[in-house]
Amino acid sequence: MVPNPRPPAPEGLAAEVVSGLWDRLRPRLREFRRSFHYFRKSPIAMVGLIIILAFIVMALFAPLLAPTPPGQRDPYEMQFHLGQEWAPPSAEHPFGQTRLGMDVYYGVIWGSRLSMTIALEVVFASVILGTLLGLVAGYYGGWVDEALMRATDVIFGIPALILAMAILVGLGATLSSLVIALMVVSWPTYSRLARGVTLSVKNNLYVEAARAS
Repeated sequence: MVPNPRPPAPEGLAAEVVSGLWDRLRPRLREFRRSFHYFRKSPIAMVGLIIILAFIVMALFAPLLAPTPPGQRDPYEMQFHLGQEWAPPSAEHPFGQTRLGMDVYYGVIWGSRLSMTIALEVVFASVILGTLLGLVAGYYGGWVDEALMRATDVIFGIPALILAMAILVGLGATLSSLVIALMVVSWPTYSRLARGVTLSVKNNLYVEAARAS
């Protein structure tokens, strides 16, 4: 009688798991390196990357790049300097001043942080909402899928900018209303993608086997 083989030691099991993960990640890493190689050879892509990195640096280090004036509680408020309208660039105001005497440099730095915050909120909210609705539509199908997909068709049928402006006018000109308006016009794209992935996975053999068992 042949004895049963001994189970692998924990070290050997961990090595097998790591080796299996590495085998799966290796093609993706190779593809990423190839894509990054072509990305570096494109001057337009590199210029865009530099602009994005500069934008992120301004947003993260806004308090250091443009300190809030003493006594000002809200850093996003622009102070008026009467008598300094349309002032040219100077050491105190590197980008000059507006017709109301506001510092353009301060507005650019803190405006980048505000824009970054709004963009992240819109993307996260759109991805979460769109993914959840897409998963529901792809999994349940039937009238649920039909209703959700027709809703996305309605949103796709209206120009995104016009729809966002209409929602903003209805809710009021606030930052929260702006986030909601941009989220409404953005979630259908992620919903379609999540639905397509769900339908492809739903028809795989191992899913059918799990249902049959």
